[in-house]
Amino acid sequence: MDGHGPVGHEASDFLMRHLENVLTSDPDWNLSPPEKAVERAALKLDSLLTERSGIDCTLSGSTFVIAVIRHGQVTIGNVGDSTLSSISIRGDEDRTYVKQISEDHKPESPEETMRITKAGGLVFAVDPDGRGPQGPVRVWRKEKDGPGIAMSRSLGDTMATSVGVIARPDVTTYSLKDEDVFGGRCVGFLLASDALYVVVLWWCSK
Repeated sequence: MDGHGPVGHEASDFLMRHLENVLTSDPDWNLSPPEKAVERAALKLDSLLTERSGIDCTLSGSTFVIAVIRHGQVTIGNVGDSTLSSISIRGDEDRTYVKQISEDHKPESPEETMRITKAGGLVFAVDPDGRGPQGPVRVWRKEKDGPGIAMSRSLGDTMATSVGVIARPDVTTYSLKDEDVFGGRCVGFLLASDALYVVVLWWCSK
């Protein structure tokens, strides 16, 4: 979880504290792969955050990325610009390879732009001094008074939700390959946003 906005730290903390219970209580949690459970967990967390947390999510929210590792497969769910990559270390060549598995949700992606514009939103980078767009592409209301969010999916951010930003994650299942395992039995993943990086080393039977 990587919070953003005035109370983004509160949003990400709330989501983190509720994630385990929401995910493991889903009826499909014990299925392999648990894709539906991951998808519903993100949507339920968004509902809890915006409707029951008491946190003002008008201009605040959080990204979301999760990896569930089971039976040689990794189920990945991501919302916003938090992403997951696999890490492969080749000892014989003394090199480290990082392969991005999930894709960030950026407003300029064609499908994301289409959804936002159909909902009445605008997608553009600001041009503060008339010398051309600067900074990332952002989502705006037609009044151009906000929210100015630089991602097309998020948990929270109710102003952005009104113009097509959604909380639905992309969920995929990645089968571990021989090149993903190093040291004989260990697989590595990098869960990252533009501000937070977490490396997960998972011991497996391979």
